[in-house]
Amino acid sequence: MPLEALSRGLARLQEWRFLLLTLVLATWMLLSPRLGDGWLVEVLMQVLLLNCLLVTLWVSVEKRRVTALLFAMWGLALAASLALMLPIAPEHRDFLGRIEVLCRVPILFACATGILLFVFRRGPITLDSIFAAVVAYLLIAIAFAEAYVFLQMCVPDSFKFPAASDAATPSNLAGSLMYFSFVTIATLGYGDMLPNTQFARMLVVNEAVVGQFYVAVIVALLVSRFIAQDASSTATASHSSRRSD
Repeated sequence: MPLEALSRGLARLQEWRFLLLTLVLATWMLLSPRLGDGWLVEVLMQVLLLNCLLVTLWVSVEKRRVTALLFAMWGLALAASLALMLPIAPEHRDFLGRIEVLCRVPILFACATGILLFVFRRGPITLDSIFAAVVAYLLIAIAFAEAYVFLQMCVPDSFKFPAASDAATPSNLAGSLMYFSFVTIATLGYGDMLPNTQFARMLVVNEAVVGQFYVAVIVALLVSRFIAQDASSTATASHSSRRSD
């Protein structure tokens, strides 16, 4: 009985895994700017990374070397995050902060890629597939936000902020660039934040292109597959009813 209950629980979790991950990502995006620069933010970020990594590996078949590399980068990001909680010199803190952010970027992009491969490799389009596409979109935006944070840490004048306080602390910087990343990938163009160097502009342009490509191609493919799937199921049901008559 306990094994049957566990298997049923895992089946339900598998059915709603990407909905749960979407809710986790949305909750983290809302709460992280309000939590400041304390240890709780670091813990939540590492848990989020591990959650995304485990779900991606759950649904996609990756090479062992790639899996080992991703876990190694997560371990390095975790070690840097734990070290940042200690009383260390400012120059060491800056270095560890860059290492932590740099490790996050490839993990997030790899998770988004693995999830998209899962969406298009599986057969029927389900609600889980739709939320998987949503998760991939969110992860791409978060990955670009982390890339912007790393760039701003290395070249402090890479972005022009509405107020100096928007980049005064790590949490303010991360929150401001997270907002800027989602505005960019959705091509809203509010204009309150601007890339200030040539490299930053090119990186922002790449994200805008990815955002347009995602809506025009990825979403269109999902919709066309869903329509074809619905038409096929309707034709099959009609054919079965005719045979029964």
